Amino acid sequence: MDSKIVIGHLFKEQLNAFGDGGNVDVLKARLKERKIPVEIIEYAINENIDFDELDLIYIGGGRNREKRLVVDCLRGWSEELQEYIESGRPLFLTGSSLSMFGKASINDKEEIPGLGILDIVTVKLEDELEGQVVINSVVDGKEIALIGYQNIKETYLHDYDSLVNKGDSKEGLLHKGIIATSLHGPVLAKNSELADILIKRALEKKMGNLRLINLNDHIENKLKKAIKNNV
Repeated sequence: MDSKIVIGHLFKEQLNAFGDGGNVDVLKARLKERKIPVEIIEYAINENIDFDELDLIYIGGGRNREKRLVVDCLRGWSEELQEYIESGRPLFLTGSSLSMFGKASINDKEEIPGLGILDIVTVKLEDELEGQVVINSVVDGKEIALIGYQNIKETYLHDYDSLVNKGDSKEGLLHKGIIATSLHGPVLAKNSELADILIKRALEKKMGNLRLINLNDHIENKLKKAIKNNV
């Protein structure tokens, strides 16, 4: 079986808030350091998407205008996208991109329809949340502390698992292969554990159970410790 991991980066031109396209660079670098072949395919608006060839999909956040364009484009692929999600292959969503997969985004001025793939309604926050944060999470049975930048103007109403432990405010979403977070940064640049969870999920869906070779994250871990002490 081909061990190459194919990552689909959807709509980078429209959805690249805070340079979040760098998340794909992190995934690529960590795969290459492990000598695992990787191919990145960038898809533009209205370009044909072959979901069957993708092992991992990344979608970043953006403004409402750009998200409308993306939702209109993805409506034609909703069945294929739903099948991808049901397969359990990883779909990584950052920033506000999760809102596109829900029923609607509601603010003071309008109600913006989403794809309706997930039972989520996005609503405007009375008070915006901004700044560096630490989020304690459990993903695939592994406890991790996620560090990143939040610039939140909305929240999600849903009954899915969130990305946080009990005691923290609701953040992100975990459902089948979906990992969604509001964190920017790009978030994977400071959170190699999360990057490796995505990589491991993609590899296991393609090749079965395996163990990833550990990489030297000493510098990153020192940086994370310093940030955590100052948040």
